[in-house]
Amino acid sequence: MKKEMTLSSGNTAVVNIQKIVSTVTNGARVPIELLRKYYSQILEREIDKRQMLSLINVQVAFFFAAFPSDGPILLRIACCGWFLWALLKCKTALKCNQNI
Repeated sequence: MKKEMTLSSGNTAVVNIQKIVSTVTNGARVPIELLRKYYSQILEREIDKRQMLSLINVQVAFFFAAFPSDGPILLRIACCGWFLWALLKCKTALKCNQNI
């Protein structure tokens, strides 16, 4: 008499988590791609994701440098420095792909 046993896989939770992570990742790519296309349309040339992130960095740095008027002076100076650094990095990031 042959004994057969069916073993169920205990990895179903791992597979479900992988499906959820891939769904969230794919869902996050859509707005990023739309924003990249928007910046490309505004600049009238194609930009990549790195350049898009550089533009966003400059915008956030400007916001933090310009609007916290009640903040300590050292914080405002640091935010202005961040803005200038982000602006220079964005300038070089946008120039490197311009000649292609």
